[in-house]
Amino acid sequence: MPDSKLLWFLSTERMSVQVEGHTFVPDDEGYIAVPENLGTQIKHPTFQYVGRERPNKKSIEPYRPVASVGPISDAAASGEPLAALHPPKVPRRGPRKRRFWAEARAAAMRWLVDEGCPAPGDGRQAILEHHITEWLQQHGHEAGEATIRRHVAEWISERRVELKTLP
Repeated sequence: MPDSKLLWFLSTERMSVQVEGHTFVPDDEGYIAVPENLGTQIKHPTFQYVGRERPNKKSIEPYRPVASVGPISDAAASGEPLAALHPPKVPRRGPRKRRFWAEARAAAMRWLVDEGCPAPGDGRQAILEHHITEWLQQHGHEAGEATIRRHVAEWISERRVELKTLP
């Protein structure tokens, strides 16, 4: 089976989901990787689409169906220990967080106070993402679409928590 592209979801209640006979179980942070062709069938309100990459990736292996066991490779047949065949992965540090994100967050929070929190699927998160993209450009900064989407989703979650704790 060729490698399919993955879509990542966050299960806010750590629920597993079953799609076309496959059960997807969230990791310890609530993230689930689903093949792209099955992702459109996840419509439960406690599942939030987060994108094609997992935020704050840990060294986890996403779901990959196993079709069959193939022949043993020459390297494996040589009798070398598995550690020699697959050296341990070196943990990588992500890029340092740019200072302008604190200011962008403040602009987003002002927007969220004025316009209200987007509801899942209403399209207003995209409007906020566009607002932040314009804000970044006006202030001489730039960021990728996925980065902006990740930050905006995080800020929306923060605002929802704030709204729940207000008297």
